[in-house]
Amino acid sequence: MQATILKPTRQTGSSATTIDNIITSLKTGRYEAFNVDPGLSDHSCQVIKAKISCRTIKERNQPRHLLKRAHTDENIKQFKEQLDSIDWETVLEPGLPIDELYNKFVEIVKNCYNIACPLKKHKVRNVSKKYEWLTSGLRKSQETYALLALINKSSSHAKTKEYFKKYKAVYKKVLRKSKEMCNSDKIKNALNKGKEVWSVIKKVEGASVEGVKSLNRIDVDGQGIVTDKKSWLRK
Repeated sequence: MQATILKPTRQTGSSATTIDNIITSLKTGRYEAFNVDPGLSDHSCQVIKAKISCRTIKERNQPRHLLKRAHTDENIKQFKEQLDSIDWETVLEPGLPIDELYNKFVEIVKNCYNIACPLKKHKVRNVSKKYEWLTSGLRKSQETYALLALINKSSSHAKTKEYFKKYKAVYKKVLRKSKEMCNSDKIKNALNKGKEVWSVIKKVEGASVEGVKSLNRIDVDGQGIVTDKKSWLRK
């Protein structure tokens, strides 16, 4: 939170003070704040113009599209068959530099992957905020992870499995850090920080934000289950 008015808002013949202000959580550059003298008193009016993206209800309800891959058993089977049909000894010519061999291998695998598991458009009405921590960089890493997971599943090569294991560890670490940063920013920018902290905790723990459901059964002093609410009071 920060003050937006930096110039005096009340001026007399002997003083000039900034006692009126507008507080905002918007970042500098996303608003313009200034004083206006209406000529009604020794106090000026404060005005703020904010750059806020607003969409109508109609716009929010418009169908949106997401690109997704389907990793069905049939698609995975097709991916494996395509890899098996390649004559790797011919394709990966002996004597080529290791970097060139690697790039060639990756290009072939990606082509097989795109054929077996193509990206397809899926209509969605509301994009869930559940994955708001998923950045564009992480989405690319997610694609790479899915591809490596398929390769690892269909390969028995020790080095391939070791490489996937390392990539998986790094991917999970970056994923965890992204979630932490997202939650930290939400709490930092919230008007009611206490409420937002509990909201984040409940979301992480998988509990409903609305709270605990009404209590219908209780065990009183180990004497059995009581379901009548009046009996609870008497106990």
